[in-house]
Parts: sequence; C-alpha cells; structure tokens
Amino acid sequence: MRRSAYTTAVCALSVGGWLQEPYGRLLDSTGRPLVPVPPDEADLAQLEQLAELATGFDLRYGGGLVSQFGKALLRWAVLMLELPDLSTPLATRLHRAVAALALRCAWAAFDCAAHEQARSLFRLGIYAAVRGRDPSLRMHAMAEVAEVAAQHNAVGYCEDALEILRLAKGDERAAPQVRMVLQGVEARAHAAVGDVDACMRSIEAIEAIEAIEAGQAALVGEPDPPGWVGSLVAPARVHAAVGHALAVLAGTAVGRHRLGGRAGSPASLSDAIDAFDATTHARAHALCAA
Repeated sequence: MRRSAYTTAVCALSVGGWLQEPYGRLLDSTGRPLVPVPPDEADLAQLEQLAELATGFDLRYGGGLVSQFGKALLRWAVLMLELPDLSTPLATRLHRAVAALALRCAWAAFDCAAHEQARSLFRLGIYAAVRGRDPSLRMHAMAEVAEVAAQHNAVGYCEDALEILRLAKGDERAAPQVRMVLQGVEARAHAAVGDVDACMRSIEAIEAIEAIEAGQAALVGEPDPPGWVGSLVAPARVHAAVGHALAVLAGTAVGRHRLGGRAGSPASLSDAIDAFDATTHARAHALCAA
C-alpha cells in the first residue's frame, strides 16, 4: 500500500500535482543524520573539503547561508568527536576540520548579528582546536581568541576584550604573526576606551612585527612565511588593523584631540582596500570601505 501510494504521488507530481505536505515535515521524515562509526579517511577528506567550501563562500558572500549550512554540517561532525577509538592522526584531522568549520560559522553568525550563536560556535571551535593537540591548530585557536575579542569590541564590551587579549598574549607559544593579530584587536579596544597611548603602542608593535617578518622573508628569499600563518602579516591585513584602530580612535573626543590633523586612518584603510581582493575577501574589503 505504501509503495502504491508513493507511485501514485510520483505520477501526480510529474504532471504538476501538489506536494500535499509541508517542505519541513517532508525533510523531517528522512530521519536523523547517520554518523560514520568510526569515520575513515574518505569521511574526513569530505569534511575537510566542505569546511574549505564554507570558508570560501563566507569570505566571498558573507554570513547567512553559510551559517545555516555550516551548523547543519557541524551537527553531523561533532558526534564523531565522542568516539574513543580514533587513531591519533585521524583524531587530529577531525578536530582540525571541526575547529575550522565552527570558527567559520561563528564569524558567519557574527555577520548576521546572531551574537549568542557566535559565542557558542567560538567556544566549540576553540575547544576542538585545543583538544586536537596539534601545534599549528593550537596557534589557529589563539588567533581565533583575537576574533572573540573582536566580537566583544563590536558589541561594546571593550574591557572584556582587553581581558581576553591579556590572557592570550601571556602564552609564550604564540607566533609573532599571531601576536600581531592580537595587537590589532587590542589597538581597537584601547582606542574605543580612549586610551590613546596604549593604542599607539599597539600600533607600533604591529608595525614592528611587520618589519621583522618582512626582513626575515627577504633574508630567505620568500615573499611571505609559509602557510596560513604568513597570511596574517599580509600588507592588506596590516593596513586594515592600523586603519581600523586609528578610525576608532578618531571617533573619540580624546582621540581627535591627540591625533590633531593626522590622517593615518584614511590612508591605511585606502591601502587596505587596494590590497584586498573583493572577490575572495569581501568582508574585509567592505569593512575597510565602510
């Protein structure tokens, strides 16, 4: 009888009949997602590629759809974290993929002003990154701590942002490039609370790290340090960090008085706009333009 009813429905639909059931209920009838137990190489490879796909779409288009897609994928992936029989290489790859996807979804939720969702996803991403026990992954987690602080800055909790940054900067394992990211967020927090001297010290620290990294790259004959760490000190990111901090500083009465006629913010942000590729870094380009 069920097969007969199904055949009848397909025939009716094929000639323009009504679905006769809400879309959501139809999808709910497919059941809960099946999780690989345990996952194998192919499962992890697909998860990694989907995380990269989500990252690319988020950088190009922004948050709404990516946030929904990523959260659905995370609900499938996080169940695998609880399996105790994963080998160490597979466990590291799984934690890396979950961390990357959760942190990307956190930024996507942040774009949509879904701040409570962003907080939950930031927590999940940092947890997965630290549990992965991989040096590169942990460094990535520290860089994302800066993004948590950036969220605090955006919603006006600048003192909380500074507290988080103090804890992150106390970890001696942070690479210079990661420290530059932390200094950029710290500069904006100091600017928001009107601490001009501290803001300028953070900006000077950013420029000092950039100079050191540029010198080392020239010494070994490479334009940038290898991997994602090298992208943190790309000229566009440096200009954006300095420009945003000076813009926030110029928006305060104390900052305007101390900066006087200096026009560092427009120059830095204009340089960042020229350096960012709007097709691959739409968010960063748009924020600098705004």
